[in-house]
Amino acid sequence: MADPELKAAIVRGAQSDSFTGTVPNTRYGAGKLRAPESGSQAAAIVTDLAAAPGGAGFLWTGSPFVDSYNVYRGSIPGLSSTNYGTCFRTGLLSPAFDDLAPPARGQAFFYLAAGVRLGVEGTLGTDSTGAIRPNNTPCL
Repeated sequence: MADPELKAAIVRGAQSDSFTGTVPNTRYGAGKLRAPESGSQAAAIVTDLAAAPGGAGFLWTGSPFVDSYNVYRGSIPGLSSTNYGTCFRTGLLSPAFDDLAPPARGQAFFYLAAGVRLGVEGTLGTDSTGAIRPNNTPCL
C-alpha cells in the first residue's frame, strides 16, 4: 500500500467534534485519530486486483495489516451507487482467488476485495465525494 493511500485512510477515519472545531485546522489536522475506523479503512485498500497469468485466478498485493480478505462479485451491467456485488469468497488467507464460473452472455463480472482485521471488515472504499460506499450485503 502506498503512503498516500494509507494517509487517506487515516484521514477518512478521523473524527471531528466540538473540541476539534471545523477541520482541517492547525491544531487537530483532519480531526482526532480513531484507530479502529482508520484501521478498517486501511485494511480495505486493495488497489491492484489483477487477473493471474493463464487462468481464472485473480491476485493482489497482500497487506500485513489484515488477517484475511473477503471478495465481492457482481455482474456488469448492474454496478450502481448502491450495488457493489454480493459476498463471493470469505476468509481468504492469501491475496488471491479463483473464479471458474463464466459470466452470462453479454455480461462481465466485477470484483471488490476488502480486508478483515480482528473480525472487522474494511469498507468498500469511497465515492467521488469521499463518502464511504455502503456495503448492503457484507460477508461478515
